[in-house]
Amino acid sequence: MVNHINEIEKEGYTILKNAIDIDTVNKLKDSILYIDENWEKPNPETTPRLNRESKVVYNPEQKDRIFSKIVLGNNNLKSILTYFLNDKFYKQISSDKPNYILRAMIARSSSSSDLPLHIDSFIPNSGKRPFVMQASIIIDKHDDETGSTVVIPQSHLLDDYAPQDKFNEAIPIYSNPGDIVVWDSRLWHGALSNKSKKSRWALIATFTRWWIKQNYEITSNLPKEIYEDMSDEEKSIIGFCCIPPKNEFERIDIKAGYEVLK
Repeated sequence: MVNHINEIEKEGYTILKNAIDIDTVNKLKDSILYIDENWEKPNPETTPRLNRESKVVYNPEQKDRIFSKIVLGNNNLKSILTYFLNDKFYKQISSDKPNYILRAMIARSSSSSDLPLHIDSFIPNSGKRPFVMQASIIIDKHDDETGSTVVIPQSHLLDDYAPQDKFNEAIPIYSNPGDIVVWDSRLWHGALSNKSKKSRWALIATFTRWWIKQNYEITSNLPKEIYEDMSDEEKSIIGFCCIPPKNEFERIDIKAGYEVLK
């Protein structure tokens, strides 16, 4: 993983080729399509601007166990995220285990419009330690026709928001089903429009350091049957080890170990 880590530090992103077998990719896609067709969708008026023209499945990890199992359990991805996002002072969990958490997970298929350049770290920061990272599990082929992700290499170190007049300078990331594209969320990135009549699904997971607020109350809404099937490590990544205690009599430190899972 050293080469991938070096690429992220220098360029802001890397590609894990053939990280997931095609049979598993097909199972992920089948579940995404089922959820997209059968589950209730959020109010369009409350949908974020960047998602309004695309097909988006929110919180798939709460709807099918396969998503948390594949995304949270990939060892190569865990190695990268542990290197960049683990807090070395989080002593309640072994240092070789993740103490970062999942901020959100979505599945997305590009629309007929370009996705503007943006960052997903909320604020720019040029420091050497990122605090938000993303992993895109490629479900359908991403190319010029279906609308590949585009990035401005090294922009994660520019300490600025993404200017839209730089979109034409962005380079495409061509990827195939089973690849995982990992990037520092400070990186200026977007996506080309989908010019084809094909779907262009990707499963995108955003990970953060343990102290950053999650997009949703994942720990409150995770179905019991999914929780009970998870390992302690997966539960920790979902955020169960750093839920704020109710008061000082429950627990003093917001950081906790696997003992709170029992």
